[in-house]
Amino acid sequence: MTTVGYGDFSPKKPEGRFFAVFIMFIGISFGVASHSFNIINFCCAKKIWEDKGVLGKI
Repeated sequence: MTTVGYGDFSPKKPEGRFFAVFIMFIGISFGVASHSFNIINFCCAKKIWEDKGVLGKI
């Protein structure tokens, strides 16, 4: 469940709120993991390109 902050839709029961927070943490975790993977992949690729001498030719 996402919202723009107006509070139009929000869980009312404690179980619903717990579930929403749980799903939010999972979503944040996947987002952070995805960005971390991309940064690490870029750094490793850059190192490989430097080792092969490809980076200077581009």
